[in-house]
Amino acid sequence: MSESTHDLPFPPLSIQLDLPERPLTQTDLSSLPSKPGVLAIENKAGQTIFLAATSNLRKHAAAKLGLNELDATPSPRIRIDSRLARRLVAVRVGSRFEADWAYLQLARRRLPLTYRTLLDRWQAWFVRCDPTDQFPQWIKTPHPELLTGSHAVIVGPIPDKHAAWRYIELLQSAFDLCRYQHILIQAPNGKACAYKEMGKCPAPCDGTVSLDYYREQINRSIAFACAPIEQYQAEVNHAMMTASEAHDFEQAIRLRGLLEAIKLATRRGFSMIRRLESLVIVSVQPSERKGWVRLFLIRGGWIAPLADIRADQKVGDFGAGVDAVRMIAEPLPTDFSEAAIENLGMVCWHLFQPKASKSRGEYIRIESFDAKSLRVASRRVIKIAETDDLEGMTDQSLESVNPD
Repeated sequence: MSESTHDLPFPPLSIQLDLPERPLTQTDLSSLPSKPGVLAIENKAGQTIFLAATSNLRKHAAAKLGLNELDATPSPRIRIDSRLARRLVAVRVGSRFEADWAYLQLARRRLPLTYRTLLDRWQAWFVRCDPTDQFPQWIKTPHPELLTGSHAVIVGPIPDKHAAWRYIELLQSAFDLCRYQHILIQAPNGKACAYKEMGKCPAPCDGTVSLDYYREQINRSIAFACAPIEQYQAEVNHAMMTASEAHDFEQAIRLRGLLEAIKLATRRGFSMIRRLESLVIVSVQPSERKGWVRLFLIRGGWIAPLADIRADQKVGDFGAGVDAVRMIAEPLPTDFSEAAIENLGMVCWHLFQPKASKSRGEYIRIESFDAKSLRVASRRVIKIAETDDLEGMTDQSLESVNPD
């Protein structure tokens, strides 16, 4: 995220085909593989006039150029005049995740005026809090790049705005935070709401506690949101047992209530929540080669394919791959660039696909990434890939706003 858009990893367009000026024939496209990939068609000036992610590169290019006489072809309105097309470039992909990643990167660079139409379905949500604000609060946002600050804490990704609000409600319940910001900003002269009477808010609004005390509660909620849930649960459980052994039963009961409140954070929609500066995920996806998987490293909004590995190795043989990933898996400093947030939206869409979905790969948080977890994930991915040759992948495409 400290990188500019043009510094983000970019798919190599290893397939390049110059098109003749005469009328095209099917033979002119024979070197294109009939495999899944992303293709771009360029005009004489080298400008992209068409971009597509498709399950069949050759068939899709032929249809767009009006060469598929036997198949159902696009209407003349959306064909490209072959006299305009002078070059075709493409890259093969091994998974739907890789297709979407490559498609988004290429669209952003090659069709900057039209690529944003992709983003409606690729939208991640985040929650943000600045503990140094006069009246700090958690808010949800799809655009954290617009809400940064020197002390702002932004965590995510979260699949949708409803889940983001449920996460804020979890924080409010677990850490007794104010639910009504319009009352809080009247502190210390506000009128406390019913949550004070229920013992679920210490009421900084009416001066029962100071704003400094309330800020400590905010900081506790931030510490929770930034930590792996399993780690936080273990720490609270240990503190509860210690309090019980010391006969501090009031504290033990309070900590037991906290454990119960934060249990909701183990739900799937909250499984990858991290402070964005420390978000590191390894994605395991099918490779183009049968029996192999491709590893992608996700650091914030920085996404890159790393290596292909065989899925049928023994646990010990995965160690070299794990070591190689960990060497470059340090979190990145971040300025929450727009491109990085767009990438996270695409990741989020894939991350929270139904478990039975064929488009679903495996995602491993870096703190859980080891040889055993990589082997298990690889075998799961290969099992799904055996029944999914990407032929059912939905084709998607973008046109230049000025193809002439």
